[in-house]
Amino acid sequence: MRLGPRPSPDLILGWRIASRQSEEVRLEQHSALMKARLTLHLSSSPAVWNTNVPYIRPLARPLWTVVGVIHRRIVPYLLRRAASLPRPATLSSAN
Repeated sequence: MRLGPRPSPDLILGWRIASRQSEEVRLEQHSALMKARLTLHLSSSPAVWNTNVPYIRPLARPLWTVVGVIHRRIVPYLLRRAASLPRPATLSSAN
């Protein structure tokens, strides 16, 4: 999967933002082997992360078996890191 250029307002870590709502962000990537959808839902605590990887070609299964191990280690790290960052000031808190 080719990640997009960084920085870009339409991408997060190179992933295309498919939808963005106040409590949910969905990222998508597509390749010849598989599609990937990452969803982060923030209305509950703790946040809920969902990874959906439908296979297009049979080779995707063994590939995801390897990549999935890395993915399952990196995502919690990235979420903890993001949660530790200071939140940007909103208009209501700036007044």
